[in-house]
Amino acid sequence: MLLVSLSTALLAGCDSGERRDEPAATPPSSLKPPIISEVFTRLPCPAAPKSTLDFEGCAEHRIVKSDEVINAVAADIFRQLSTRTSRARFVRAERAWLTYRRAACESRADLFEGGSAARVVFAECVAANNRSHVRDLRAFDQRLREK
Repeated sequence: MLLVSLSTALLAGCDSGERRDEPAATPPSSLKPPIISEVFTRLPCPAAPKSTLDFEGCAEHRIVKSDEVINAVAADIFRQLSTRTSRARFVRAERAWLTYRRAACESRADLFEGGSAARVVFAECVAANNRSHVRDLRAFDQRLREK
């Protein structure tokens, strides 16, 4: 089950009380590439998921894998940005995106508040938002390379 962590991070993450975690990240003042690091302990993901815990675990695995892709592409983008201002804007944008991800997914999970499906809906939403963000980051990275 996802454990609660209230650590302060550059990219404020998945915080919503008892059922979600907040990813840790690099502090904004250091102006380093943003790094998402989930603080939950991953549940197992069986080959044939059947229970809500199975589905939540499989979504968690997708989240961690897509976080790794986001981190790698974001690092590439950050290296290509030539000014402190452009890097700071990128870091702020990534922080805002992660805040959006958390809030949007909490909102969707609210439909199932109090039920075991809420955690699954939240995790599936995060995984879906990550997939979309990977596409956006890759497109940005490609444009920078073409510049």
